[in-house]
Amino acid sequence: MNLETLTTAELAAKYNDAAATLGEAAVKRFSDKKSAVRRTTAIVARLPETTEAKRRPMRFVFRPEKVIRECKVTAKNMKSGSTKTLRQRALDKLLTKKGATFEEIKQVVLDFDKDRGVKPKNHERRAYELVRLIHYYLGYGLKEHGDHIIAYTDPEDYK
Repeated sequence: MNLETLTTAELAAKYNDAAATLGEAAVKRFSDKKSAVRRTTAIVARLPETTEAKRRPMRFVFRPEKVIRECKVTAKNMKSGSTKTLRQRALDKLLTKKGATFEEIKQVVLDFDKDRGVKPKNHERRAYELVRLIHYYLGYGLKEHGDHIIAYTDPEDYK
């Protein structure tokens, strides 16, 4: 960056940012532009080099079938007598050969809330998180085929 093109106010701001990083005193203003450029160049040169944080790529790690976690079947908070959890209901839809659309998963969330006697809220976000949980936490592979989402346990099934 060419410091010559900056105004003295911008140079003071840049100097003060660098001074704060180094733990030095800030300035209110410079007497002239020449000293502003000289002092700002000197303090910026003393700043430690910054490195960009490593970006971790998205990982789609497939878990072997023996590691896939089970959905616990409980009747807790179920008013209809159904013993299937929300996860299991979604898995039943996703594990079919055809899979399920996102709209069908949202409907699973709405039906689950209806069965429990709970007013549905945030069903779209909950459906997204449910699909994400099935993949990342439970370990099922997911594949999109058109507008359908398909869950699988063997990667050879859906190549």
